[in-house]
Amino acid sequence: MRDFLVPHPTLPPSKRRNARTELRWSNARRFPALSILAGALALGLGPVWFAFPAGAAADPPADPSAAPATNDGSLFFDPKDGWLDISGFLATKAGFLAVPMIMTEPTLGYGGGASVVFVGPREGRGAEGFKRPNITAAGGVATENGTRVLFAADLRHWLDDRLKTVAAVVGGRVRLDFYGLGHDRVLRGNPLEYQLKIAGLRIGGKYRIGKSSWWVGASYQFFTVAASFAQVLDLPIIRRLNLGPKRTRLSGPIVSIVYDSRDTIFTPSSGLFSETTLGTSWEALGGTSTYQTLDHVTLGYLPLSETVTLGLRGDLKRGLGDPPFYVEPSIDMRGVPARRYQGKSVAQGEVEVRWQFWRRFSLVVFGGSGIAWADGTHFDRSESVHAGGIGFRYELARRFGLHYGMDVAYGPDGGTFYFQLGSAWMRP
Repeated sequence: MRDFLVPHPTLPPSKRRNARTELRWSNARRFPALSILAGALALGLGPVWFAFPAGAAADPPADPSAAPATNDGSLFFDPKDGWLDISGFLATKAGFLAVPMIMTEPTLGYGGGASVVFVGPREGRGAEGFKRPNITAAGGVATENGTRVLFAADLRHWLDDRLKTVAAVVGGRVRLDFYGLGHDRVLRGNPLEYQLKIAGLRIGGKYRIGKSSWWVGASYQFFTVAASFAQVLDLPIIRRLNLGPKRTRLSGPIVSIVYDSRDTIFTPSSGLFSETTLGTSWEALGGTSTYQTLDHVTLGYLPLSETVTLGLRGDLKRGLGDPPFYVEPSIDMRGVPARRYQGKSVAQGEVEVRWQFWRRFSLVVFGGSGIAWADGTHFDRSESVHAGGIGFRYELARRFGLHYGMDVAYGPDGGTFYFQLGSAWMRP
């Protein structure tokens, strides 16, 4: 746990940093400040609802695509096996998830919040309507270091599933530490504490190419961001990155191409998701500066047996031009503090195995590595990290393919734990 922007009254900076890292086990959640849709859809944390069967024998793990499109029985128990299942409730017009959030992310400190998530299956689409439902979410979070964020987002399908639209807004302030880009000898042990005051929106959509699994997307983002540092040292890197207090505007289009054959967006057991995204900010559209960000992610899910799923993830990220320091990419995986390892370029990979060993219960084992480097063409001043851990899941909504549980991860900065609603790699 770190105390941001609140200096210890007696300890020198180096010992303050060590004191902050004494409490390393935490319930963390990724919080990329500008990825508003991911923040709205992936920040949800909620209680684990476990129940024992109400008389019926349990079936093997169910394929969501084979599930019936109508609710036949209790809103909170599955008629097939008698176990607790909220598919029926979510499928009603009033169905929603009230999701409490418990935050002890090392980057943000202890805190909490709540969100309301409406997950509505699309009428007339059968099992496909449960695998890729319409989603609306709104909520807020606050932590002890002064972070305060409100968000809302909506994902909706149109034109017989040929068009998906996304609209999201976010506002608040986030307090973080800046460790430099790649391996920075000066800032690695003495990071700069900073605050971002953020307000903005993102709207856009994706259109399916024919009847294939390929999509093309376009959206527009506009943010105002006020960045300020607790202290700014007179160092060459500080002058080069121009880290003084400033207010900036990010304004520009985002284009993407996507391939998606997953069996569900929540906790996939098979299929492939691959997305390449070019984000921009243009002075001509009201941005403070012109720059680009290039991101590629591939997620693969391979069923090794009826109960075992192998998951593979690979990411490449690159900042082009001269983006603000808080936009530069960072390593983002379980066991690694949010925004801790930044660079002009980032590459990372993860492996996950999920074994549904008994009825609705699963065991998860995962691990990965990432590297961030400061120069886009050479690996000088690079910083590499490795992290891994174990977790468990409960199949909370069979017809949606939605599992819930907890992961315990250990990385270079210690141990963390995460409550997971859906996949840790979930992409809507």
